[in-house]
Amino acid sequence: IGYCILITYGFCLLCKQVKNKKLLAAALLGLLLINVRRCIIRSNQWRSEEQLFRSALSVCPLNAKVHYNVGKNLADNGNQSAAISYYREAVRLNPKYVHAMNNLGNILKEKNELHEAEELLSLAVQIQPDFAAAWMNLGIVQNSLRRYEEAEKSYWTAIRHRKKYPDCYYNL
Repeated sequence: IGYCILITYGFCLLCKQVKNKKLLAAALLGLLLINVRRCIIRSNQWRSEEQLFRSALSVCPLNAKVHYNVGKNLADNGNQSAAISYYREAVRLNPKYVHAMNNLGNILKEKNELHEAEELLSLAVQIQPDFAAAWMNLGIVQNSLRRYEEAEKSYWTAIRHRKKYPDCYYNL
């Protein structure tokens, strides 16, 4: 609204000083059309999460949260392979981004890249010791690596941080 008031005020001031009012009106109409077009383009970017996050990526390419959101959107839509690079970039941009580490660790676990998944999940729980989901996922990876005692400790740690955690009880 402030932008519109500013343009109207400026237009009124210019009308008092400019003799060719038709040219001034044409310039104002052109400015209005440019802004309507920009509004339409931006509205189209909000039609889907993927378009929104990708447009945010073009505006903020060094923002870890934006890379995380693109990766999560890709993973949620079944494109785990493409999500990996976005999660990796999120972790590179913010080395303490535990949710990106957890999600990347889960994808790597599914791809049977268990050692890298374990490294990421171990780092995530080091950074945020009360991150129950990461503890459970670490336990799943340790179980897959046949390190059952470590897995059990990880599950119990997850349960200590989230008392009602049926998935974790199931994994025990």
